[in-house]
Amino acid sequence: MAALNPEKSLQDEATCPICLDYFQSPMMIIDCGHNFCQGCITQYCEGSPGDALSCPQCRNPFLRKNLQPNRHLLNIVALAKGFGMQRAKEGEQKLCEKHQEPLKLFCEEDQVSICVVCDRSRVHKNHSVIPMEEAAQLYKSKIKNERKDLVSEFQQLRQVLEKEEQLLLVQLEELEAEAEKKKAEANELSAEISHLDILIGELEKKYQESTVEMLQSPMISLTSCNGVLSNFSWTSS
Repeated sequence: MAALNPEKSLQDEATCPICLDYFQSPMMIIDCGHNFCQGCITQYCEGSPGDALSCPQCRNPFLRKNLQPNRHLLNIVALAKGFGMQRAKEGEQKLCEKHQEPLKLFCEEDQVSICVVCDRSRVHKNHSVIPMEEAAQLYKSKIKNERKDLVSEFQQLRQVLEKEEQLLLVQLEELEAEAEKKKAEANELSAEISHLDILIGELEKKYQESTVEMLQSPMISLTSCNGVLSNFSWTSS
């Protein structure tokens, strides 16, 4: 009976049952016909003393000397990778750098795009993996929500700044009004000081006059001077 998914069957044939990755230098157990990466089966054999071992896949016994390279399987691995490259080229998809398979899946734990072979490997074992299209939709939704939150925060900040601006403008107007008031008071005081200087000059001039001339109009100058001093004292307070 033909396989329902020839492509998946080809991938299964090109995948090591120990590392769940494409075969690297595949070795075959002659006794049972199962294949493993050279590194995987070597590491497995190092953990078992003696020459009598059991197959990691079927558990049937075999001898260490009955391991041999399977060069034919290398062609199957190359063929499986070639199919992946062809599919990616036809669909304009990016390829997994390690397996040359289209990046159709997304690992939520590692936050990386992976291929179907990566999904079956130990690296992503028990990880939450979803289709790339679904991951893209979730990412777009996340960006939309984050944008909404940022816009809301921006609007709140803008309202706060507008209130601060209005408060500062009111304070500035009050300061300007106070400054104008102080300026008017200073101008008034300056005028009174100038008037007082004039009166002092007149008094000094009177002081230089003769006694007869001085006594002819003493009250006029003194009265004017007292009036200015009275205003000056009130303004200063």
